[in-house]
Parts: sequence; C-alpha cells; structure tokens
Amino acid sequence: MDTRKHLLPPLSGSRAGILVAICLAAAMTTFHGRLLISSLPDLRGIWGLSYDEGSVISTVASASQLILAPILPFFLTALGLRRLLLPLSLGFVCVAFCIPFISGYENLLVAHALMGLLIGSFVTATIQIMLKHLPPPWWVVVLAFFTFHVSLGINSGVSLGAFYLEYMGWQWIYWQSGLIMFVYFVLLQRHLPPDTPIRELLHKPDYSGMAFYCLSAVLIYAGLDQGERLGWFDSGIITVFLAGGIVSFLLFLANEALVERPWA
Repeated sequence: MDTRKHLLPPLSGSRAGILVAICLAAAMTTFHGRLLISSLPDLRGIWGLSYDEGSVISTVASASQLILAPILPFFLTALGLRRLLLPLSLGFVCVAFCIPFISGYENLLVAHALMGLLIGSFVTATIQIMLKHLPPPWWVVVLAFFTFHVSLGINSGVSLGAFYLEYMGWQWIYWQSGLIMFVYFVLLQRHLPPDTPIRELLHKPDYSGMAFYCLSAVLIYAGLDQGERLGWFDSGIITVFLAGGIVSFLLFLANEALVERPWA
C-alpha cells in the first residue's frame, strides 16, 4: 500500500492532457496579443498601412474579445464544452494560418476581429474546464499559470517578434499561435469527456441582457483605447463610443432588473 503523501493528487492521463491544454490556452491569449502589438510597427510596413490603420487593427483585435468572452460560460453550460470549444479552437487555427495570405486593410480588419473574437473564448472556457474537470488542489496551479503568462507575454513578446521578423518570417507571428491552438484542439479532442448540456437554460434566455452588456464593454474599451490618439471628447467618434457604452450598460442594468430570467 502506497503511504506517500502528495502535495497535489496524481492526475489521470486524461486530466493531465486537460491540464496541459488549458495552460496552453491561458499562455496563448496574452502571449499572442503582446506579440502582435510589439510587432505591429513592422507589420504596418509589410502591409503598407498607416499608423492610424495599424492602431485601429490593434483596437479591433482586443475589443472583439469582449463580444464572446462574457457570455461564453452560459452557452458552454447550455450546449456543452466539446460542442463549442472544438469548433472555436479549430476556427482559430484556420484564421491564424490564413491571415498571412490576406491583403487589403478591410480584409485584415475583419480577420483580426474574428481572431480576437475567438481568443475571447479561451480565457473563460479555461476557467470553466478547470472547475469542472480538475480536482480543487490543481486549481491553484492553473490560476498561478494565468499570473505567469502575463509576465511571459510582456517579457518575451518583443524578442520573439523580432526573431520571427529577422530570421523565420513575420508569418510565424500568427502561425505559432495557430500551432499552439492546434495542439489545444487535439488535447481537448482526445481527453475532454462528453458532458451533459443543460438545455433548459435556452428556454427564454436573456439575449437582450447579453447584447447590452457585451456592446457596452466593446464600446467603452474602444473609446478608452483610441481616446488619446483621437483627442478624447474633441472627437465625435470617441464621444459616441463612450456615451454609447455607458447608455448600453445602463440599459443592461435596467434589463436585468425587469426580465423574468436575468442572465447576470
């Protein structure tokens, strides 16, 4: 009989695969964003974009994460983890590998918005997978990795971006994220067990509350991110973004107080 004491309980092969997958997703979310921002001056030159166009791409790539991230836990619970996460991760892989072949400012804007939308699904999904499929002593490891990946992205994004641009090709700024998420997809495909969706949640869901909240988050973020460049309230765009975001949030609060089954 094994009487050894373990600081952390041993994990089965499936749970170990899940742990690796969610740590990869946690690392990639911040790491890719930092890598993109630090490499943006060179990417603007490659794509022939102005400073303003590059700044808008950066804002769109970040703001679009707030469209899906707040509401994804609801749909993961209602529809199931595998049913949503496998297509989302595979979609990210496809977008990441296709961006280097895209030309035209509008097309690049749409592609980065789509990539940001998909990135927004991984943080909230990671927490949900952790709570559902890992024993509580391992939660602190995953949460510690979330803290670690912030410093990892900040400290290594600049040097790695420079390495790709100088030696391997700027395309690897996107392809490395696509490869990481492909590994994530394979690990989830092999190790994430089927779960039981709670379809009752889809009976009269609070779509209006979700829409108001996500819209307010996107507008406020975009207004704050572009405010300095456009001169804050001297710009009609920033005024509309911030005012619209505040009004949307107030409508969200009113909606949650009035609907029969509030989302929040």
